[in-house]
Amino acid sequence: MNLLRRLVLILILLLNAIIFGPPLFAQSAPGEFQWTSPGTPNTYQFTPSGNHTSGNFFFWDFGDGQNSNGFNPTHTYASAGVYPVVLNICDEQHHLLSRHCDSVNVYPTQQSFCSFTTTPDTSSNNTFTFQVQAQPGYRYYWDFGDFNNDSGSTVTHTFSSSGIYDVCLYQVDSGSNHIHCQHCDDIHVGGHSGNYCNFTSHADSINQSLIYFTSSSVAGTTVSWNFGDGNQGSGNSVAHYYALPGNYNACMVVADSVSGNILCVHCDVVCVSSGSGGFNCNFHAHADTTVSGQVNFDTQGGVNTIVSWDFGDGNTGTGDTVSNIYASTGYYHVCLSITDLGGAVLCTHCDWYFISVSGSGGSCNFTADADSLNPLQISFDAQSTHGNQVTWDFGDGNHGSGFQDTHIYATPGQYNVCMEVSDSSTHHVLCSECHIITVNAPPPPHPCHADFIAVNLGLTGFFIDLSRIPLGNASWLWDFGDSHSSSSRFPTHTYAAPGTYSVCLTISDSICNDQFCAPLTVDTIPVHSGNCEARFVTLQRGPFLLAVINLSSGLNLNFNWDFGDGSTSNLPYPSHFYSTTGSYNLCLTVSNSSGCSDTFCDTVSVDSSGNIVRMQNAGFTINVLAPNQLTGVEDLPASEMGGTIYPNPVSTELHVNFEDGNNANNAFRVCTLTGAEISSGNFNGKENVLDTRRWNPGIYILEIINPDGLKSYRKIVKEF
Repeated sequence: MNLLRRLVLILILLLNAIIFGPPLFAQSAPGEFQWTSPGTPNTYQFTPSGNHTSGNFFFWDFGDGQNSNGFNPTHTYASAGVYPVVLNICDEQHHLLSRHCDSVNVYPTQQSFCSFTTTPDTSSNNTFTFQVQAQPGYRYYWDFGDFNNDSGSTVTHTFSSSGIYDVCLYQVDSGSNHIHCQHCDDIHVGGHSGNYCNFTSHADSINQSLIYFTSSSVAGTTVSWNFGDGNQGSGNSVAHYYALPGNYNACMVVADSVSGNILCVHCDVVCVSSGSGGFNCNFHAHADTTVSGQVNFDTQGGVNTIVSWDFGDGNTGTGDTVSNIYASTGYYHVCLSITDLGGAVLCTHCDWYFISVSGSGGSCNFTADADSLNPLQISFDAQSTHGNQVTWDFGDGNHGSGFQDTHIYATPGQYNVCMEVSDSSTHHVLCSECHIITVNAPPPPHPCHADFIAVNLGLTGFFIDLSRIPLGNASWLWDFGDSHSSSSRFPTHTYAAPGTYSVCLTISDSICNDQFCAPLTVDTIPVHSGNCEARFVTLQRGPFLLAVINLSSGLNLNFNWDFGDGSTSNLPYPSHFYSTTGSYNLCLTVSNSSGCSDTFCDTVSVDSSGNIVRMQNAGFTINVLAPNQLTGVEDLPASEMGGTIYPNPVSTELHVNFEDGNNANNAFRVCTLTGAEISSGNFNGKENVLDTRRWNPGIYILEIINPDGLKSYRKIVKEF
């Protein structure tokens, strides 16, 4: 009958309507905050109720993983559904003043939410006033479930007899006559007057895991509860402890106390904060290092609670932090119980402990020994005579296990290291011990170490310093083995005659000195063969700047660099930037037309200060240079180059002239001091001219390669 009645009303409303238009307004909820929709699908604006001081802070949890700290934020949900919204109100010190929860029903795009309130007439059990929050542009139609109808945002209706009536509200667009939403509620008329199908809930001011529920039911009814965590209760006013914080759907069922018929069911989302509740009865036990047999226990009981201990030896105690002196070594079952001031048990926890008492056998201790080479590495050894399972807390956020364990600390300092011994079969903790250990810094490395590599072009030697020494006040002294010397870091030296010379480098600063010697063979006769060799060395030129010296040998070589980060180059002297520091495998492959091919690889790396070590931070650059590009280039004599170059410095034109017999097909390259090539080609005559007008002012290297593959260099200064 109700179905037929409702179909008739809907048919009347649908004569000029298109079913289910877009939503306009969502629920405006009574209570501690309200929400409305500005007309955008799934979008709601939230506003706290009541008056608030200027120093209050508002923290919203919209129930979908999103948050806001505005006074009246607007939030758009990704999809329809029921979302538990939580408002936390705090003072200026961010202390929680109050917490409010409610469920927001986000309807699909083609629906809208229109709930109504029901107020019974206190003078008549059968008369009720129904009210909806009216919105502009809508009309409201009511079906009272007794074949009577009405319209308007506020209506009053008197039912002719007692019973349960299905009252429905329809929200209709005034222009299009579209039904935007409908909402129905069961109304109980007669026998039980008043709005008895509702309840309130609030958290205890001290323990916010304790929630008080109060029903609005009246005499002649019974109330039962489902708290949403698997527990039930009964009575008009009940209190329930939640074990964990979260949002729970609590439901109240009101039934007639005589017939047992269910009169109504009402559910609401209850927000449970851990607050000072959410009790956890875990506790810690530490043996006292000064009193034999004394064990110190501690827990966090919370405010307005009673913490009780049973030490397992007949002794008891109270308080968050307690101590007990055991008379003899053995296993003890220690229990903790936390209750509220009324005696209600909030939680209990028990554990087995092995207590060692001097003179009665047993021990619970450990040693910590630093490695002789690396003091950051500490070896721990449990000395416990009981239990077969040991776990470690190294005091820096890291953990370990086993009777012996080793840990490497990242930095020196003092750390509180704790050992816990347990029985692996029962998992009972038998004893625990903590000690503060001091971890020392490793000794500094040897302050300096001399090293170099040397190569020659004809009688000229190029010397590359590879020493390890702080550059601030370091000095270098080279002995070239022919009674000549230099104090440059990267010198060049031309020997008077071919031969093998013993070259020595001495480095020193205010605290150390070191010497390294190696032979160097120089000769004016080049070796022409099909052999080729790839080779390079790496040295520091500045923060985040490395020089990779190309020492490859052979005629008419092709170059292929693999920088180890996916980048390559076929230039002999490229420049490359690494986006991050770290270790990169740098490889050089050289080859020639005779079929020779050779590959040489080494690791390049830079730390956060730009120095050559293996760490990770910002990027760095390598420049591949020729040996003579380190401190400028020593010009070869004209007789060895086979010609003359002028003017130098140059402004607009550079003349390169060759002697007779040396002017056939000489290749050339012009590079910057960082190895970037700006010009290349061939000199095919005795007199040649290079246009330098487009060169930027600065120093350049002119490399000339004769048909036999011999290279000569000139430093060119470009003027403005």
